[in-house]
Order: sequence, then C-alpha cells, then structure tokens
Amino acid sequence: EITCVAGNNDGEISATATGGWDTNYQYELVLNGAVIANNTDGNFTGLSAGNYTVNVKDGKGCPASATQSLKIPDPIVVSATATASVLPCFGDRSGIITVNPPTGGQGSNYMYTLNMLSENPVISSGPQSNPVFTGLPAGTYSITVTDGFTCSATSANVVITEPTEVVPSLVLATTQTCNTQSTLTLSATGGSGPYTYSTDQTFTTTTGSFATSVTFPVPVGKYQYYVKDAKGCVAKISNEVKIDPLEPLVIELDVTNAVVKCMGEATGVIVATGKGGLGNYIYTLENA
Repeated sequence: EITCVAGNNDGEISATATGGWDTNYQYELVLNGAVIANNTDGNFTGLSAGNYTVNVKDGKGCPASATQSLKIPDPIVVSATATASVLPCFGDRSGIITVNPPTGGQGSNYMYTLNMLSENPVISSGPQSNPVFTGLPAGTYSITVTDGFTCSATSANVVITEPTEVVPSLVLATTQTCNTQSTLTLSATGGSGPYTYSTDQTFTTTTGSFATSVTFPVPVGKYQYYVKDAKGCVAKISNEVKIDPLEPLVIELDVTNAVVKCMGEATGVIVATGKGGLGNYIYTLENA
C-alpha cells in the first residue's frame, strides 16, 4: 500500500514463493520492463505508484511471476453539517456538528478534529473517532479528517449563529407625589418578542408581559427585573432603580420681627421656610 506521506514513495510489496525444487528463491522486482530490485526474501519497500511484476526462481532456475499494482490513495472527501444553524438563545452551547461518512484515503480508520475558526488563534479539539461534536457555541467551524495512511482533508466551513442578546432596561418614568406613586418603564431589546418579566430568575411567578416596553406604578423600594423572550431566553437582571421615601413636609417660621410697632402700621414680618416634600414651595398667609 502507498500512503499520503510526502513523496508517496512508501509502498511495499511482499512476495512469498512455494514449491519448486528447493527454497533457494531469488526474487526480482520489475517496473516498466526494468528490474529495479533483487533480494532473497521477497520484501520490497520504498515504492511509488505503478504496475509491478515480481519474478521468482528456485535454486534450479524454475521461474514464476505475479503482478501487483500500487496506487496513490484517492483524496479524502469530507463534508459536515450543523444540526441547527441557529442556537435558541444568545450564549447557548447546544450546537451539534455531524461529519457525513468520508470517502477516500485508507477507506477506514478515520479520525476527526474540530477547528473553531472564529477564534484567534484557531482552537482545535480532537482528534476523536466519533464524527459528532456537541456542546458548541456560536462560531465558524471546520472539520479535519485524517486516517491511518496519513491522508487528510478539511471540510468547508460550518457556521452556527445565535440570536441577539436579550437586554433589559429599567428607568424611572415619573416621580412620586404626595398622592401618587412613582412609575417605572421596563423595556428590552434583542431576542424575540413579546417579553415577560419577573423578579424571579426561574420565572416561578410572572409579573407581566410587554411587546417593547411597559410602564407601571411602584411604591418606595428597590426594583430589578428579569426579562424572558418568546423563545424562553432569560436575560441578565436589569439595572436597579431605587425609590426613596419623601421627606415629610414641614414649615419653619421665624417670628423674630413679627411685631407691629404702632397701631395701624403693617411693619410685622413673618419668615416661612418650607423643608422636605417635593420642593417648589408656594406659601399662603392666612388669618388665624
């Protein structure tokens, strides 16, 4: 057999003679009408492709001949496919690539190496005898097949993609007043809408749903939400929004100069200072 090593000159022919007058056999190897080797054991190595004739004679010159062809192995042909070319969620590692049965080379004893071409430098995994690679993230891959003859071939690229990442955003829509609560707006991008949201990462309880965003009132407290898209992909938890309680509204009066010096005069001064509440104070003076 000839392998795929450089030069393709590692072919071997082994001839064994029986019968004749004795076992004093003499072997010669002929290629294209020319004797290229002689020996007494019938083993010829270092041969390239061609049609060979082995001649043998016993000790009294009785001859016999046999022919043998050596050929370079056919190139390995390999192809591979992804079970699903798009992963269900961003960051998922459920990709599967299967190598279709190769042909060529030795014809058996194939080994498979996975090359992740989208990494720099390229990451290779293997070789392995199993033609199936599992647990793959999104990326561009190829498969290199080798055999016992040192033949090798690499498949065309196999691309596994992933959806965009689900990214939630939580903002304060309106601030609280003395009579109304604050409102928050939760929105999301990426993945596949509509979305559901929850304070629980496992979504044991679903708080609500929305197409692109939802606004809702909340009391004082801290708020963060998980968002899940229509395919069940759960985003990282949103940013936090904190609603602080309002400071109580109080009024401080300075009556240091709240004195009318003479009857009929309007010289009294009362200074009022508002604190807490929402600010933007309006003052009204009323008779007691």
